[in-house]
Amino acid sequence: MMTKSTVYFARPDALSGSLGDTLKHVNPTIFFAVPRVYEKFEDKIREGLEKSSFIKKKICKVLYKIIKKGTFQGIIK
Repeated sequence: MMTKSTVYFARPDALSGSLGDTLKHVNPTIFFAVPRVYEKFEDKIREGLEKSSFIKKKICKVLYKIIKKGTFQGIIK
């Protein structure tokens, strides 16, 4: 079985802000990265949450606990 694939590499200034634009343009099915890239993603998410309403913050905290635990048991009471 043969499949078609394309490989993209980020620009050198990717961690300075161009990575988001590249990902929107490329729309990858699979994404590999070093841990620092995922840390930058998390930082951006946390920045957005700081500006969010109380309800959004609470929902995100509950969902984060669910993801970390890997199950719905014991999280939602």
